Amino acid sequence: AAILFAARARFVRGGGLKTRRRRPGAAGAGGPIQSIMDELDRSSAARSPRGHDDAVKVVVRVRPLLAHESSGSVARVDKRLQTVTISDVDNDVPTINRQRSVAVHTFAFDDAYDAGSTQAEVYETTAQPVVESCLQGYNATMFAYGQTGTGKTYTMDGSEARDPVARGIIPRSVEQIFRHVAGHAQKNVRFLARASCIQIYQEIVSDLLAPPRNGIAPEGTSAVASPLEALAIREDPKRGVYVDGLSEWVVRQPSEVYALMDRASRSRATGATRMNDFSSRSHAVFVVIVEHSETVYVGEDGRELAPDDFAREMRSAGLKRAEALARLENRVKQTFRVGKLNLVDLAGSERVGVSGATGQRLEESKKINASLSALGNVIAALATRQTSGTTRKHVPYRDSKLTRLLEDSLGGNCRTTMLATISPAAESIAETLSTLKFAMRAKRVTNVPRLNEDLDQASLLRKYERELRRLSAKLEERNRNVVDQRCLLELEERRRRAEEDKRAAIRALEVRSREFMREKEDKTRLEERILKLTSQMISTDVGGNGMVGGRVGGIDDAKVSPARHTAAEYDARLADLERERERIEHEKAQVERYKQLLLKQRDIMIALTQRLNERDEQIMALQDELEAYDRNQAALENKLDEKTTQCIQIQRLELEGGARAALHEADAARHDVTVRRADNAKLMRPLDCAPAAAAAVGGA
Repeated sequence: AAILFAARARFVRGGGLKTRRRRPGAAGAGGPIQSIMDELDRSSAARSPRGHDDAVKVVVRVRPLLAHESSGSVARVDKRLQTVTISDVDNDVPTINRQRSVAVHTFAFDDAYDAGSTQAEVYETTAQPVVESCLQGYNATMFAYGQTGTGKTYTMDGSEARDPVARGIIPRSVEQIFRHVAGHAQKNVRFLARASCIQIYQEIVSDLLAPPRNGIAPEGTSAVASPLEALAIREDPKRGVYVDGLSEWVVRQPSEVYALMDRASRSRATGATRMNDFSSRSHAVFVVIVEHSETVYVGEDGRELAPDDFAREMRSAGLKRAEALARLENRVKQTFRVGKLNLVDLAGSERVGVSGATGQRLEESKKINASLSALGNVIAALATRQTSGTTRKHVPYRDSKLTRLLEDSLGGNCRTTMLATISPAAESIAETLSTLKFAMRAKRVTNVPRLNEDLDQASLLRKYERELRRLSAKLEERNRNVVDQRCLLELEERRRRAEEDKRAAIRALEVRSREFMREKEDKTRLEERILKLTSQMISTDVGGNGMVGGRVGGIDDAKVSPARHTAAEYDARLADLERERERIEHEKAQVERYKQLLLKQRDIMIALTQRLNERDEQIMALQDELEAYDRNQAALENKLDEKTTQCIQIQRLELEGGARAALHEADAARHDVTVRRADNAKLMRPLDCAPAAAAAVGGA
């Protein structure tokens, strides 16, 4: 027992959640043996309960309308086709009453649940395969994403963990895990379940199950008021991404897990907004780790022994303790499988204008939207990298604590399922379309799940031997099926030929029967005609003999009159038959004419249809030409407007230039007039002085 405990402790400390890698050159890992083992590993990995393990599975759930949502439903779910259709009008309004164009968006997912789907239906079809993957030794994650108030927490936790109808995915997963443990636990098979709960509040990672540093918070208080210690997210080559200092609680029954869930729920940050009275203000991750240990006892001859047989053999050996322990370590082989189940309840995205968040709620909304935006960037980068086939695109895992914590779940060693919850209300159509588009991008993300199993060399070889035997049996069965299939095909071909021969013989017999019946009817008619003709001849002979023998006229008339009556009736019947034949021939001719008329009408309809198709094509071509002409005319009108504007500007410039020239000419003219007036004044000044001088001289 001490050796087994030490082996398990070494495995857990060495990173039990990682697949053990064999070093080249190690024992049993050389050359062709290693290639065979690698091929067996690939064949084992190919056998999986889920059809496409590497693709993220995406499901959508539509919650019912609330009492205050009076605008009607815009979401319609087709559960047969697994599609969700969003239209921008109320689906309850008849189509004839819709007066405007309707934008319709249809999205296809792995599963779709309408407002009438139950918690049990969602779990059985979506979450149960995720839990089965964890129990088989794989890492599995299921996270709920959507707008605030769309039912994420209700789907994950339920209204009450012990309510058989309303309980959510987490309580049902716990019950499935413990049912599996109870059904598979044996003397050489052991299970260990551990639970922990992580909260990311305003980019601070804390442990919801660890007692606060200053004492346990009173019941009903949230993590905002409780002094929870901030934890760091670290990465180790063996353990991968983990939360340093996170407490893990060993659980033995569902009631213990329910108590941990209640404790985490009381410590989680929640608050009231305009959209939700009990809104989650943090991201919560509930982690369940299931360890599966199987011990194999090997006898002296290499055969596997039952635990009781091995115990009797060890007691009968009578060895000392040290020798017994050495032989025990060599003959007891133990394998470990570790499955990690992450159940994530994300805080809902919200618009501040709609939720009415202020103060502390506003800061929480900013952090929530930022982390969800980082999650969208990670998914978009993964989808782009995996669809383009390149590995160079950077994936921003470190932009947020949420994406850092979910690094293995998005593109890593994990089987991931996303549950998108949406509201059918018309006022939330923008958030609904955003959520569905986010979910469609997540469908393109692929992971690389691996079995978390630790085996020693002997156990590994036994595993490969069992796998080889299974493949050999499968190959023999397939070869036998091929031979049996060939014989079956030959027998089927013989049976088909016998059936065809039987049907041909029956058809030939029916033809011969019809011919025989026709011959029999013809023979009957001929016999009747011969009898009639014979009776007529006898009647005629009897009548002639009576006339020659001179019998009494009354007796001769009595004998001749029936013969004449029969002849007349025969002629009448022949005439009726001839008229019937002519009528039938006439009707056949009419039917033939109608047939020809119908054929002509069909040809005319075909020709008209062809002409209509040609006319439709011509109309479409003319419409295309008209649209091209309209586009050309619009372009010409635009150019004409530009040219007109340029001409107007040129004319305005010309007018401005002409006005300046006229002003210049007027100034020049005024200058010339002024100069001329000055010259005239100079010329007139001597003339004005001459009379005065003459007058002065005369006075003298």
